[in-house]
Amino acid sequence: MFNRGQRAEYTCEILEGVDNKPLYRVTCSEDPDNPIVRDSSSGCWVYICNRINDIAEVKKQKVTISGTERFGLLEPNVVKILEYLPDAEKCYKYKFKHRVLEGQTPQEEP
Repeated sequence: MFNRGQRAEYTCEILEGVDNKPLYRVTCSEDPDNPIVRDSSSGCWVYICNRINDIAEVKKQKVTISGTERFGLLEPNVVKILEYLPDAEKCYKYKFKHRVLEGQTPQEEP
């Protein structure tokens, strides 16, 4: 994010925000005292990718990235663990992939 050509380590965390909404924090090993905190996982990673693009020799016209993927939230084992957390069923808009709730039918595996 600061030194072109050097790798950095990023730590992703999901924090409790206001009104039961999460906050997403990414801390870069190059600047641990200034984490990036946003109300979406993609918001964090778009900021990081734009910073990297700013110092790149060859600039990308448009930066796109999946914050959900970068946070590991698409990994099947992570999804399964999250679905079985207490009160997960309160996420009424979420379509469960592993857990079958009362009144639902299991989803077929792709």
